[in-house]
Amino acid sequence: NTSLKKKYRDEYIRMAKKHKMALVYVYVEAPSLEDNYKRRYGQIDPDIIKRMWDNMEFPQRNECYEMRLIDQRFKGEYKF
Repeated sequence: NTSLKKKYRDEYIRMAKKHKMALVYVYVEAPSLEDNYKRRYGQIDPDIIKRMWDNMEFPQRNECYEMRLIDQRFKGEYKF
């Protein structure tokens, strides 16, 4: 799910705790904003992509059991 703001992720956190589930966040870093525009050309208006980019609240480590960061620019994965 694309949960750009903490207030949207909070519902998943509550549900996971209720059912004793461990949340794993996977964050995939796009190569660039311009690549996002190209990849989604004709599907999503560029203004919407830009607004999402600007309003994103990066997840904090204390929100989940494990966090994985995948950086497409360097083809690397980091686990926290």
